[in-house]
Amino acid sequence: MKQYDDEDDEPGGDVVIECNKPCLPDWFDGRSELLHWLSEFGKIGFGPEKTLSIVRPRMTQEEFRKVCIAIRLPGTDEYLAYQSGQDAADFELMYALQMRACGADKDATQAAELLLKLRTSQSLRDEIQKRFMT
Repeated sequence: MKQYDDEDDEPGGDVVIECNKPCLPDWFDGRSELLHWLSEFGKIGFGPEKTLSIVRPRMTQEEFRKVCIAIRLPGTDEYLAYQSGQDAADFELMYALQMRACGADKDATQAAELLLKLRTSQSLRDEIQKRFMT
Protein backbone atom coordinates (compact mmCIF):
# COMPACT_ATOMS: atom_id res chain seq x y z
CA MET A 1 0.00 0.00 0.00
CA LYS A 2 1.06 3.54 -0.67
CA GLN A 3 -0.07 6.69 1.08
CA TYR A 4 -0.59 9.92 -0.84
CA ASP A 5 -1.10 13.39 0.58
CA ASP A 6 -4.09 15.15 -0.92
CA GLU A 7 -2.38 18.49 -0.16
CA ASP A 8 -5.28 20.10 1.69
CA ASP A 9 -3.51 19.90 5.08
CA GLU A 10 -6.67 18.69 6.80
CA PRO A 11 -6.33 16.08 9.54
CA GLY A 12 -6.91 12.63 8.11
CA GLY A 13 -6.51 14.03 4.62
CA ASP A 14 -4.14 11.37 3.40
CA VAL A 15 -5.61 8.63 1.27
CA VAL A 16 -4.34 5.09 1.23
CA ILE A 17 -4.91 3.07 -1.94
CA GLU A 18 -3.50 -0.11 -3.36
CA CYS A 19 -2.08 0.65 -6.79
CA ASN A 20 -3.20 -2.59 -8.41
CA LYS A 21 -6.78 -2.51 -7.17
CA PRO A 22 -9.27 -0.19 -8.87
CA CYS A 23 -11.33 2.24 -6.83
CA LEU A 24 -14.89 1.26 -7.60
CA PRO A 25 -17.73 3.66 -6.87
CA ASP A 26 -20.96 1.84 -6.01
CA TRP A 27 -22.87 3.43 -8.88
CA PHE A 28 -20.79 1.58 -11.47
CA ASP A 29 -22.02 -1.88 -12.30
CA GLY A 30 -18.48 -3.15 -12.12
CA ARG A 31 -14.81 -2.61 -12.76
CA SER A 32 -15.09 -2.93 -16.52
CA GLU A 33 -17.73 -0.20 -16.70
CA LEU A 34 -15.62 2.23 -14.68
CA LEU A 35 -12.59 1.56 -16.85
CA HIS A 36 -14.68 1.80 -20.01
CA TRP A 37 -15.96 5.26 -19.09
CA LEU A 38 -12.55 6.50 -18.03
CA SER A 39 -11.28 5.40 -21.44
CA GLU A 40 -14.17 7.16 -23.19
CA PHE A 41 -13.54 10.40 -21.29
CA GLY A 42 -9.88 10.21 -22.30
CA LYS A 43 -10.85 9.50 -25.90
CA ILE A 44 -13.01 12.59 -26.25
CA GLY A 45 -10.30 14.75 -24.75
CA PHE A 46 -11.77 15.54 -21.36
CA GLY A 47 -9.02 16.30 -18.87
CA PRO A 48 -8.95 14.47 -15.55
CA GLU A 49 -10.58 17.42 -13.77
CA LYS A 50 -13.54 17.53 -16.16
CA THR A 51 -13.87 13.75 -16.06
CA LEU A 52 -13.91 13.75 -12.29
CA SER A 53 -16.40 16.61 -12.06
CA ILE A 54 -18.86 14.53 -14.07
CA VAL A 55 -18.59 11.44 -11.87
CA ARG A 56 -18.31 13.25 -8.52
CA PRO A 57 -22.03 13.74 -7.77
CA ARG A 58 -22.55 9.98 -7.57
CA MET A 59 -19.58 9.21 -5.35
CA THR A 60 -18.91 9.47 -1.68
CA GLN A 61 -16.10 11.81 -0.75
CA GLU A 62 -13.78 8.89 -0.03
CA GLU A 63 -14.56 7.16 -3.36
CA PHE A 64 -13.99 10.41 -5.19
CA ARG A 65 -10.66 11.05 -3.49
CA LYS A 66 -9.44 7.56 -4.36
CA VAL A 67 -10.39 7.87 -8.03
CA CYS A 68 -8.82 11.37 -8.15
CA ILE A 69 -5.52 9.86 -7.12
CA ALA A 70 -5.79 6.67 -9.16
CA ILE A 71 -6.53 8.43 -12.48
CA ARG A 72 -3.28 10.37 -12.13
CA LEU A 73 -1.12 7.55 -10.75
CA PRO A 74 0.81 5.70 -13.44
CA GLY A 75 0.32 1.97 -13.25
CA THR A 76 -3.21 1.96 -11.86
CA ASP A 77 -6.01 0.51 -13.95
CA GLU A 78 -7.77 3.89 -13.88
CA TYR A 79 -4.73 5.72 -15.22
CA LEU A 80 -4.10 3.11 -17.90
CA ALA A 81 -7.75 3.15 -19.06
CA TYR A 82 -7.80 6.95 -19.27
CA GLN A 83 -4.44 7.07 -21.09
CA SER A 84 -5.56 4.31 -23.45
CA GLY A 85 -8.56 6.43 -24.46
CA GLN A 86 -6.34 9.44 -25.15
CA ASP A 87 -3.94 7.33 -27.19
CA ALA A 88 -6.77 5.74 -29.18
CA ALA A 89 -8.14 9.16 -30.09
CA ASP A 90 -4.70 10.34 -31.20
CA PHE A 91 -4.28 7.22 -33.34
CA GLU A 92 -7.69 7.61 -34.98
CA LEU A 93 -6.98 11.24 -35.86
CA MET A 94 -3.52 10.55 -37.23
CA TYR A 95 -4.73 7.52 -39.18
CA ALA A 96 -7.59 9.47 -40.78
CA LEU A 97 -5.20 12.27 -41.74
CA GLN A 98 -2.71 9.78 -43.15
CA MET A 99 -5.41 8.17 -45.32
CA ARG A 100 -6.57 11.57 -46.56
CA ALA A 101 -2.99 12.72 -47.23
CA CYS A 102 -2.42 9.66 -49.42
CA GLY A 103 -5.42 10.53 -51.57
CA ALA A 104 -5.41 12.30 -54.89
CA ASP A 105 -8.01 14.96 -54.15
CA LYS A 106 -7.50 18.63 -53.30
CA ASP A 107 -7.66 17.93 -49.55
CA ALA A 108 -4.61 15.65 -49.69
CA THR A 109 -2.12 18.53 -49.56
CA GLN A 110 -3.86 20.19 -46.63
CA ALA A 111 -4.09 16.87 -44.79
CA ALA A 112 -0.40 16.19 -45.39
CA GLU A 113 0.55 19.64 -44.08
CA LEU A 114 -1.60 19.21 -40.98
CA LEU A 115 -0.21 15.73 -40.38
CA LEU A 116 3.34 17.08 -40.57
CA LYS A 117 2.49 19.83 -38.05
CA LEU A 118 0.91 17.32 -35.68
CA ARG A 119 3.87 14.96 -35.92
CA THR A 120 6.31 17.81 -35.27
CA SER A 121 4.23 18.99 -32.33
CA GLN A 122 4.05 15.44 -30.91
CA SER A 123 7.80 15.00 -31.29
CA LEU A 124 8.37 18.22 -29.39
CA ARG A 125 5.97 17.14 -26.60
CA ASP A 126 7.69 13.75 -26.40
CA GLU A 127 11.13 15.35 -26.13
CA ILE A 128 9.96 17.74 -23.38
CA GLN A 129 8.40 14.81 -21.54
CA LYS A 130 11.57 12.76 -21.82
CA ARG A 131 13.93 15.54 -20.73
CA PHE A 132 11.97 17.30 -18.02
CA MET A 133 9.18 15.09 -16.75
CA THR A 134 10.82 11.73 -16.17
